[in-house]
Amino acid sequence: MAQEGAYPAPPAKGRKRSNRQPLWLMYLFIFPAIALALVFDYYPAISGLYLSTTNTTEVGIPAHWIGFANYVSLFTNPIFLASLWHMAVLAAIGIAIGTVVPFLVAEMIFNLTSARWRYAYRVIFLLKMLIPGMVVVEVWGVILATNGVLDHVFQWVGLPWRHIGWLVDPHTALAAVAFIGFPWVAGIGILIYYAGLVGVNPEIWDAASVDGSRGFHRMRTIDLPLVMGQVKLTIILSAIGSFQGYFAQFLLTQGGPGFATMVPGYYMYLNAFQYGQMGMASAIGVFLFLVILALTIVNMKFVRSSQDYAVE
Repeated sequence: MAQEGAYPAPPAKGRKRSNRQPLWLMYLFIFPAIALALVFDYYPAISGLYLSTTNTTEVGIPAHWIGFANYVSLFTNPIFLASLWHMAVLAAIGIAIGTVVPFLVAEMIFNLTSARWRYAYRVIFLLKMLIPGMVVVEVWGVILATNGVLDHVFQWVGLPWRHIGWLVDPHTALAAVAFIGFPWVAGIGILIYYAGLVGVNPEIWDAASVDGSRGFHRMRTIDLPLVMGQVKLTIILSAIGSFQGYFAQFLLTQGGPGFATMVPGYYMYLNAFQYGQMGMASAIGVFLFLVILALTIVNMKFVRSSQDYAVE
């Protein structure tokens, strides 16, 4: 009989006790997520790639395989070529704004001495995300309309830029679309940069203070290199939003006046649901995917973070 308080006997040889669950059980739990991803994400993408090589007009109607004819037609279409230029302009502005402005705001919040005010400002900027994007675009439509809010502001301060018709003039429509969202302070971008700054070792800030690095100099030489991983992420998010977005065109300009604000995303929508050219719309979608993929590869290759250098 074992003595009281004695340690339990070790398990017999060959009988290993383990709390690990069987591997098949773990895969069983994630199978529904994999199945849904295959059905609703990967299958539409693969079918879109196939449809881009056909002359189909509606999904489900038999169509003929025409190879790369849709792509050839796209790059000989002046409307699509003009939309590419507009997309490039809006994307350059969107990436610059989406990368720089949230970083500056995150720096200002991070450098506040009061933890209570840092929390308050984060909440204030995050509340903007609760407003649907289409509502924001509609509000800006009222601001930029002929005799709208912006015209009244210019009249009140005595500026000559009045009754221009910002969204109906071919010379100002694209710039007006790019101006939507001013001052372009997005909550998610601020949180991404703020999380990066919070994660930096405080000893780095102390060493920078001892060396006399403060203000803009510290932000440029120390803070920015340390959050380059966040910069890479915001570049990709801004690029995807710029390439795929067409809220403003859909709600305010319909790609006009003429085709002054046409972008590939809205042209894809028109081909799919108004012109009845599903194959052409799929070709535009595949092209946008390839552009975003190429930009992602370039961004990951040439935008280096401190972790990338540490690995080397």
